[in-house]
Formats: sequence, C-alpha cells, structure tokens
Amino acid sequence: MPNMRRERQIFLTLCLAAPLVAGCAQNRTVYLFEDGRVVANDPALSRQYADDRRACNDLMARSIAGGDHSDGGLTRGAGIESVGDDCMVEKGYVAVPQDQVPAKQRELAAEYAAETAAAAAARRN
Repeated sequence: MPNMRRERQIFLTLCLAAPLVAGCAQNRTVYLFEDGRVVANDPALSRQYADDRRACNDLMARSIAGGDHSDGGLTRGAGIESVGDDCMVEKGYVAVPQDQVPAKQRELAAEYAAETAAAAAARRN
C-alpha cells in the first residue's frame, strides 16, 4: 500500500508539472530591435545579433568568474542572467515573449515612426 501511495504522489506531481514545463518551452523569448524589426527575419540582423549575443555571453562569463552574485543560491543565476539582459538592452534589443511579438512589434514601430517624424520636424525648424 505505501508503494501505491508514493506512485500516486509521483504521478500527480508529474501531471501538475508537465503543463508548466510545456508552457515554458512554448513561450520562448524573441529579440526585437527598438524600432520593431525582428532579428530572425533578416540575415544581416541575425549576424549582428549573433555578434552582440556572443559579446554579452562573454560579459556574463567574466561576471561569473569575477564576482559574487547574491547569496550563491537560486538568486545567483538571476543575478548573472541580468548581466546578459542588461548588455542586450544596451545594444538596442527588446526581449519579448514569443506570444506578444506582433503587438510589441507594432508598438515599437509606431514609437519609432513618431520619434523619426518629430526629429525631422525639428530639423526643418
């Protein structure tokens, strides 16, 4: 009887955890440029992204080797990852969950168009 109880607990745990894991796998992060362009849609942008990502990964590696991030537990990984995220933001990328890309892309493109129009109007005056 105790074996059956343990098996049931394992089964329930797996049933509850499976949708969470599947959800994480399905909603990956996509990088957009600040003007709304999708990195993966352009070979030149993809090469630039690869170079930028490599530089940010190198920065994370140096950060791991050279510093203490939080308490060394679970929050340490988040602290290290934030180094890479901050680096990508500084390079002009916006990290967006895949299911939100179309809306965010429209938002960024509209903001970029407004900024470009304002800059052109300022140059004319």
